[in-house]
Amino acid sequence: MWHHFQTEYMKNGLITSAYNVISKSALVGMGEIVSEDALNWYESHPKILQASELISRLQDDVMTYQFERERGQSATGVDAYIKTYGVSEKEAIDELKKMIEIAWKEINEGCLKPREVSMDLLAPIFNLARMIDVVYRYDDGFTFPGKTLKEYITLLFVGSSPM
Repeated sequence: MWHHFQTEYMKNGLITSAYNVISKSALVGMGEIVSEDALNWYESHPKILQASELISRLQDDVMTYQFERERGQSATGVDAYIKTYGVSEKEAIDELKKMIEIAWKEINEGCLKPREVSMDLLAPIFNLARMIDVVYRYDDGFTFPGKTLKEYITLLFVGSSPM
């Protein structure tokens, strides 16, 4: 399970990613639905939020590790996994992908009834994970948006869809 891969890299990687701030900022304009109890739930760093953060960090790492190495970045999740477990690059990538898959299952589980909070409060968390999936599923869509994201954005705002 992904909880076992708690290296310094992962601790820092999850904290320094903007994920928590971005998903928390989505609560700002939601009005009364964001009660004190809801904020306390969010601040407890629930499993669904942890899983979403993990998807964000590892999906990025799996798709960008080669480019990051070329740029001289000191470490990625792939490198940290290789160093921690003494496995090949392919094995590390496969394991990180398994962790991502488990995290998606945890997100799905967090959305099942009974839930601690409403789906309105869960939506920013899992929608951000879904966006990360789109950005990094096939390539590094964040660094090179022309490869994938440009087409999606064009479809959303310029292209027409059949009715």
